[in-house]
Amino acid sequence: MVVVLSTESKDLKKQIDALVAEAGFKIAEQEELGVKALAYKINGEETGAYHKLILEGEGSGIKKLEFELNLEEGVLRHLIIALTPKLEKVRAQMAVVRTEIQAKAKKDQKEEDTAK
Repeated sequence: MVVVLSTESKDLKKQIDALVAEAGFKIAEQEELGVKALAYKINGEETGAYHKLILEGEGSGIKKLEFELNLEEGVLRHLIIALTPKLEKVRAQMAVVRTEIQAKAKKDQKEEDTAK
């Protein structure tokens, strides 16, 4: 699930976590993607805080979760997709690539610091 939250409410992420638990899901992994400019204003807001959550649980709770997210004022947008085996494989490959990029960036930074 990717959710875009209003930047004005600080406790909104905790409320989203509670909604996820109420719908019967466990948060297996989460990542704060940062505050980004929106392509267009949503509810008068020009920026949104992006969060990615990997949920584990039965699909029967999806409708309830989506209903609750739609009612929450601070939720600007949300998207929930099922991770199929093919998507899970791509996700694993992306994690490897991300790790390699981060390792190279650290190495380059160390070399740059040494050169100074």
